[in-house]
Amino acid sequence: MIKQECIDFLKSYLPFLKKMSFDDRQDFFNKAVLRNYATGEIISNNETCSGMIIVFKGQVRAFIGSKNGKQISIYRLLEGDVCVLSASCVMNNLTFDVTIETEKDSQIIVLPSEHFERFVKNNTFIKDYVLAIMSQRLSDALFLIEQTLFSSFDKRLADFILEQANIDGANVVKITQDTIANHLGTAREVVTRMMNYFENEGYIELFRGGYKIINDKALADIANL
Repeated sequence: MIKQECIDFLKSYLPFLKKMSFDDRQDFFNKAVLRNYATGEIISNNETCSGMIIVFKGQVRAFIGSKNGKQISIYRLLEGDVCVLSASCVMNNLTFDVTIETEKDSQIIVLPSEHFERFVKNNTFIKDYVLAIMSQRLSDALFLIEQTLFSSFDKRLADFILEQANIDGANVVKITQDTIANHLGTAREVVTRMMNYFENEGYIELFRGGYKIINDKALADIANL
């Protein structure tokens, strides 16, 4: 069973808990576990099935990859965010191969897949919540497809630069261009060329392993084109 701190955390982020009976709620807490993951560690992929995950501390991304090693992030998870694609093995007719990976050292609350499956089958409140989460993730994936196909790369990169700064809560961001390329589903060389252009225009200042935002308004104008 998870500690009281985690129980209080779940109560604040999972609305269906208030609707469950006392016994079902206690059963949920008894089956949930807290796991520690290092930066870059795989939580779930097509070879594993962790279960429903809730980010207690840290940062996580979900991405799809090709056989040649190319990646693209489909969404990111911060504190309190929930992912159920990590339990895709117990969902009928779902063959979406997605990898869940930590971006920072993270603590993740996990409802293991065998218990997740039982709760979804037997509890309407959890089932409705899971369907809502799946709908949101589908919207995220469709938005990603739209942006990748129809938006220019400078717009996508400017948006990512601002998003990452917002996540970190600082204008100075430590992130490699390889990592940015993996998020955006492109080659490092493409990222490098556009980052150099942004620097020449005075929008950012590059340093080894990161960047500093100089003109966030100009970047926002590009992102909103």
